[in-house]
Amino acid sequence: MPYIGNVINSFAVETGNINDQAVTASKLSATGGTNGQVLALDSNLNLEWVADPAGQWVTGDSNVLTYSEGNVGIGVTAPTSILDVRDNQDGDAAEIKLFNLDQGNTTTQTAALVMTPDVRANGAEISVVKENADFTANADKDVAITFAPVLNNAAAERMRIDSSGRLLIGTTAAATAVPPSESTASLLQVSATNNPVSIGLVRSDTSITNGNIFGGIHWYGTDTTSNTPTIHASIQAAADGDHAAGDNPSRLTFSTTADGAATVTEQLRISSDGTVAVTDNLTVNGVQYPDAGPLSNRNLIINGAMNVAQRGTTQANVADSASEGYNTIDRFGIHFANSAGGVCTINQSTTTPTLTQGSFSHSYHVDVTTADTSLAANHYIVVFQFIEAQDIRNSGWDFTNTNSRLTLSFWARSSLAGTYCCHLRQEDVTSRYYTFEYTLEADTWLHVTHSVPGDASAEFDDNANAGLRVGWMLAAGTDRDNATANQWATNIGNPATSNQVNFFNNTANDFFLTGVQLEVGDQATPFEHRTFGDDLDKCKRYFQRYTNTTGSAFTTGINGIFNSDTQCAHAFPFQKTMRAAPSFAISQTSDFDLEPFDEQPDSAPTLFGTPSTDIAIIEATSPTSRTKGFASMLTIDVANGFFEFDAEL
Repeated sequence: MPYIGNVINSFAVETGNINDQAVTASKLSATGGTNGQVLALDSNLNLEWVADPAGQWVTGDSNVLTYSEGNVGIGVTAPTSILDVRDNQDGDAAEIKLFNLDQGNTTTQTAALVMTPDVRANGAEISVVKENADFTANADKDVAITFAPVLNNAAAERMRIDSSGRLLIGTTAAATAVPPSESTASLLQVSATNNPVSIGLVRSDTSITNGNIFGGIHWYGTDTTSNTPTIHASIQAAADGDHAAGDNPSRLTFSTTADGAATVTEQLRISSDGTVAVTDNLTVNGVQYPDAGPLSNRNLIINGAMNVAQRGTTQANVADSASEGYNTIDRFGIHFANSAGGVCTINQSTTTPTLTQGSFSHSYHVDVTTADTSLAANHYIVVFQFIEAQDIRNSGWDFTNTNSRLTLSFWARSSLAGTYCCHLRQEDVTSRYYTFEYTLEADTWLHVTHSVPGDASAEFDDNANAGLRVGWMLAAGTDRDNATANQWATNIGNPATSNQVNFFNNTANDFFLTGVQLEVGDQATPFEHRTFGDDLDKCKRYFQRYTNTTGSAFTTGINGIFNSDTQCAHAFPFQKTMRAAPSFAISQTSDFDLEPFDEQPDSAPTLFGTPSTDIAIIEATSPTSRTKGFASMLTIDVANGFFEFDAEL
């Protein structure tokens, strides 16, 4: 019998025995059930009647189980995927838990999520795996997450996040060796068996142009004030020119954050041609480049730090025909072309740029004392240094090759803002000029760098004459400002462009220059700081002054002999071989004495004949007749009295 009384025996009702839609809510005895409701499980897995107007089955309020159009939802009434799980309680996380109920001690035990795109293939797995066998109540329980894609229909682990948080690619066991200066092993470890290990960063643009960044590695740290992560160091790859088929020039740049800075700055670049450019000091085998040592002497400029001033530290009333030329700081002069107006004071200043490295002690200072507000058309004023032709010729610069470059760098400052011009002029040809512009803000130091190409028409003789003039323009009349910037041209007397300011238009104007460097190559390297002695030796090739700094007799003098009854000849070996036979000058006759006779010469001491580049004979006339062959000493008996030799270019 299928039932006895009101009891239906087990397995008595089968689907084959009940017609479709024969059993309805009204035919079932269930508390609360009404037409249009369905039976569903509540959160405690008990059956209850719930409304189902949309033809879905639903249970609970906050705990919802739904089925709609082939999708199953938990915690959502309208599931949008095959399984849609949501937690509607604030602060709670929706969780799906997979338990491996086997309590064995093997460390290979897993609980896995297996996914396959096709029933005919094995599935890829995301698994959790035990890292230690002992999972007893009081033991540490270490668990890793593994990722196993399918190759040749077999799943194999390719990546793992271990219990220490390390990402392991190509290996299941981390290398625990700690890198130098670090406290833990690397959090990312990539391994390959019998193959090179590489990480590929791909930019798949169809068109790559110069400067496009391919990608990089960036190191972040937090700012202690804002606790916001920022980039502290970086390595980037970028295009080093436009790319084309079979032509993909690329470069690497390395950037760090300097002390006192908040953002990274490029410090090193490896260009597509293999050039390594360093923006700060480089140390090679313990030698700091470019300080004194085997890597020095790149700078073709002499006394570019403005430290040597044999002529004195200040010269007032400098103007055309009045002390123009070399006046204070060695090797740097000023020229007022065609009697250009204006008067200035030149001095060795201590006003210098504030730098973290490569600081300077002195600068070349031009202080306008008489203005020229309306320059004549053919006037110009320029600060300059001449370089010997043989030094240019033998520098390594392939000067007729337009792809070979010199780079000029310097620090400049002016109280008058505006555009200034700087030029290189070839002295061995007819005024071949290369002019470029730079713009100064008022009373602000600017580090200027400019790379100058070779010139097919260049000519530099292998001699000690002037080969190249580097000039910093301060003013230019309308006949002198017709140069075209950034190209070599035969511009006779046109050293500036039409944008050149008239620095001499106001007596309030001051111009400063320091850190001048001219070197072979297309990059400006850090300034080459020479010792004072090194720069002084280089300067003495062009100028030597012999000075009494104490004012006392017998402290400064040169020995000689009477070569007649009134003429005394005194030999002066130069402290440095001079560029050419020098000219001779003295302070004044009254500054000198002939000793031991304590007599002033009858006339100013002069050169006896033409000096060589190594020695000069200075002759003085005695007011008293002496015996030929008597010894004598020509002394400077007053403070700052001097005699000097000049072989400047």
